Amino acid sequence: MSAQPATRVLSSSQLQTLAEHGEERTAQAGETLYDIGDRSYPFIAILEGEAVILDAAGQEVVRHGPSGFLGEINLLSGQTVFLRAVATKPMRYIALDREELRKLLFEDGSLSDLFLNAFVERRELLQQRHGIGPQIIGSRDWPDTRRLLDFARAQKLPRGSIRLTRTAA
Repeated sequence: MSAQPATRVLSSSQLQTLAEHGEERTAQAGETLYDIGDRSYPFIAILEGEAVILDAAGQEVVRHGPSGFLGEINLLSGQTVFLRAVATKPMRYIALDREELRKLLFEDGSLSDLFLNAFVERRELLQQRHGIGPQIIGSRDWPDTRRLLDFARAQKLPRGSIRLTRTAA
């Protein structure tokens, strides 16, 4: 079994700061907060309730409860999301769009440290899980396949699935 992403919690003053920059929203149990491939999902700080993070196969990666937050480095890099977030209980949360999150990280050093450390740690743990991220399928002998693999590693993308075939005759 692989390690789970660390769950971090926010203090009441940090939640207040986020509330000043974001929008309060609600979600019902079973509602999808973001889905695999979404390009513009918001940063989410949970005030009440709980959300589960699932991989493409529907396997649980981690759960976040009150004062927890959802997201990883793709919020800042512009990459699409590799996981699905679903409310498991009725939720009340603060949503910050990506641009507002970036501005806040420049303004608030303590939030910046907390979020960046958590985002990097979460990405590193995702890289250890098989089946999360893009699929690369190609011949092990083709230079283009090698370039794609090198690019994925350089971008620190989660492994996804890699299927290398023999060169076609």
